[in-house]
Amino acid sequence: MAAKSAIERGISTIWQKILTVVNNALVYLDSRTAEWIHWCGSLQDFIDAGALNVCDISSARGGNESETKAVFIVGTLLQSETLDLVHSIVESSDFQHCTILCTVPENVHSFARHADVTDVSPFGELSQKLREWMGNMYATVDVHYVPLFAAVVCPGLFISPLFSSFFPLLPSDVPRLQKFLRSTGDKRTFNGLNDFEMSSLPHNLQLKIKMFAFGLNSLFELLDVNEDCYGVGYLSKVIATELANLPAARMRRKSSSSRGSLILIDRTLDLAGPSGHSFDALADRIIQLLPRLPQHTSDVAVDMSPLCCYGSSTPQTVAPGCLAHPRDPPTQALLCSMITKRQKESLVDISRQLQEALSRESLMQKSKVGVQTKVTVEQLKTMTEHFRGQPKCLQKHGALLQLVRATIMALKSESASQMDHLQALEKGLILHIGEHGPQSSLSEVITALQNDHQQRFVNVEDIFLLLVFLYSLTGQECFNSPLEEEQMKNMLINGILSGELKCSCESFLGTELSEKTVRSRISDAFEKIRGVNFAREELQMFRDVFQQGTALKPAQYQPLVRQIIDGVFSPECPELPDIEFKSHGLKDFIKTGFSLFMNVSKPRPNDHPLLVLFIVGGVTCSEVHQIREALAAYHPNTQLLIGCTRLLKADDLFNEIFLQDNLFPALH
Repeated sequence: MAAKSAIERGISTIWQKILTVVNNALVYLDSRTAEWIHWCGSLQDFIDAGALNVCDISSARGGNESETKAVFIVGTLLQSETLDLVHSIVESSDFQHCTILCTVPENVHSFARHADVTDVSPFGELSQKLREWMGNMYATVDVHYVPLFAAVVCPGLFISPLFSSFFPLLPSDVPRLQKFLRSTGDKRTFNGLNDFEMSSLPHNLQLKIKMFAFGLNSLFELLDVNEDCYGVGYLSKVIATELANLPAARMRRKSSSSRGSLILIDRTLDLAGPSGHSFDALADRIIQLLPRLPQHTSDVAVDMSPLCCYGSSTPQTVAPGCLAHPRDPPTQALLCSMITKRQKESLVDISRQLQEALSRESLMQKSKVGVQTKVTVEQLKTMTEHFRGQPKCLQKHGALLQLVRATIMALKSESASQMDHLQALEKGLILHIGEHGPQSSLSEVITALQNDHQQRFVNVEDIFLLLVFLYSLTGQECFNSPLEEEQMKNMLINGILSGELKCSCESFLGTELSEKTVRSRISDAFEKIRGVNFAREELQMFRDVFQQGTALKPAQYQPLVRQIIDGVFSPECPELPDIEFKSHGLKDFIKTGFSLFMNVSKPRPNDHPLLVLFIVGGVTCSEVHQIREALAAYHPNTQLLIGCTRLLKADDLFNEIFLQDNLFPALH
């Protein structure tokens, strides 16, 4: 538990430092830093620390005459739109004191400007600009780097809200990358992603990688750990190399008191889990079926209006609930149960906490309170209704009730039957591949669409996510003839043009639904799906996530993250060719090199008492459950921390694969 408590203490220390500068100030947040604070602190803390108000920086709201101090907490580079907003706010106000806390360090700002930090100080330049905008060259101005990387969801699991949109490349990005390099005069020919060095990547992607490496460095600074860096997948290996050789990280490692390992994993290597609809954990069902909290990328919006008095409110007039309650340990423990346990076990835990709350408030007779082995959604709903019209009890147990309401909403969702239908189809595909091989699996999808008499498939997103599931699961061609893929494309095109298929993402198809436009978009989407298909092509040990059945066990999907845990902690200590070690010193380099011809053991991720497993691109709660379950089977003396860029739902995956430009990422 040492590492888990160390990260929470470190985050608390950072938060307390931030609170020391907000007294008598207007505080401005962007969506990234607001989400970090949502998981790590609270807006009430700002008010208690003396802040006058907390504003969304995008509102460009200036201060009045009595508001003379401003604090900006910014989660991206201080340039372009962000800097324009700061300029507009400062120039329209009468601030005498301005502080900017930026999550991007000064030398990354220098790299963004193709300059050396020793030549010119970006923060120093910005301080001068702020004084000019304030109209007072003697005004008090401070610009500092503040690392807001990890946000704890529950003990042992953290997200990185500032990098929620960071997503690995696919093999289908190679032609575009090749074209980009040729536009810069580089005439070399590249066969795959692994041929590209970081210096060959577009400038914005290099910036994103450097920012991410500094974030990881701040994490290990909190943990006081000297880490070995490993990567699985192209982007993860690039990040691991950058972190291993980061000058700030080299300095930190010299004084670190303990050792650990970091394994970075590209999400694109296994998309079958997050694109599928098999939920081991209750939290997964909640995240999949409930809408996102506005401007958030991991939490959900929970309708709390049913707990208000009849006729006094609607979902539009009551602020939504959520899953994050960092200041309520019992509720945070319950969320941990919902993430790491099976749904049935989680429901029992929820029922028990709810019954205890009812008993303490004398809202339910003690004789009715008992241990239940089976909990239904109707029972939970009946128990929550005891809180209606009890404002003091609602306030006291508000955090618990938000998790209970989230559970009720997910289990009673109108979309649940569609989720169950998709889950059944995915299980059928797994069984079909086990019996007949992958080559005829696409024809099964085509048949399912042709026989869709109940019109279950009305959304383009559902069909594409089913294809992502299939292509990622097989990792090889899943059709007997390319004509089957053309047939699939034509079915989609005709369905969209006829109006039978809808797409909720307007940016995917655009506003002009001409045959030429639709055909072009569908063709581009299939190029990306083929990239998904070949994402594991260069892996050796972890190339397959489909496990053939036996006489005793049917065919099944075997998640990559679980395979990695099995490979690392297996008593046989197998070679791990796909988990690439990135040395950060001469000693490591010599050790790795001499192991080729001398009896010197290669570094392994389980060499040290701490292992941080970080999935770049997000993780599902079911995968967290599977990772912990796999680790428990080995009873290692190793602490495990699981990190990710976000808690994933299938809709996120659709956006990250088909809509987002991961080769030329936006920085604002």
